[in-house]
Amino acid sequence: MMIGWAFCAIMLVILFMTPLPAPYWCIDEETGDYIKKKTLPDGSHHAADPCHAEAAEMGGKYSILMMLAALGYVIADVAADGLLTEYAKAEPLETRGSTQTTAYLTRSV
Repeated sequence: MMIGWAFCAIMLVILFMTPLPAPYWCIDEETGDYIKKKTLPDGSHHAADPCHAEAAEMGGKYSILMMLAALGYVIADVAADGLLTEYAKAEPLETRGSTQTTAYLTRSV
């Protein structure tokens, strides 16, 4: 269980320390908003040209790190479920399963 949480924490720290790329769209200096549309001389609107088109290709790195963090959480969760099952086996027959029921109910709510 600790291996899963440690792996998840390491991935989240790496994600935290990874710098963000420059924004895809240009930023209007007056309003601070992204410039997503441009008005042509005939009055029609079209998509503006991006300032940093390479930013669209940099999302994979962040997706992989978040996926690995989720994998660490799942590893920890499976280990905790196995431990909870072992605890349930030690309960008296009359109340067997009440610990698991309480844990799953708490997790779901």
